[in-house]
Amino acid sequence: MVPETRFQKEKLPCKEFDGESVLLDPKTGNFFVLNSVCQVIWDELDGEKNLGQIARQVVVNLDVSEEEALRDLMDFVQELLDQELVRAV
Repeated sequence: MVPETRFQKEKLPCKEFDGESVLLDPKTGNFFVLNSVCQVIWDELDGEKNLGQIARQVVVNLDVSEEEALRDLMDFVQELLDQELVRAV
């Protein structure tokens, strides 16, 4: 993946419970608990912003280093790709 790549998330139910967000994949019945970094990433996977822009948004919103934001972003997007919950656009 390169920072210029854009991804579009699938439309999945996302609910907040006890301060954590939970995604449900109705096709598989799997659910995913999102930490604060993953929640920002998920919210930004709109197909319009590229990975570099999303990483900068994580840095601004959560006061983490750019290196940490990019690492978490790449790991999370790869997991979403593996689960077919996002697609490159």
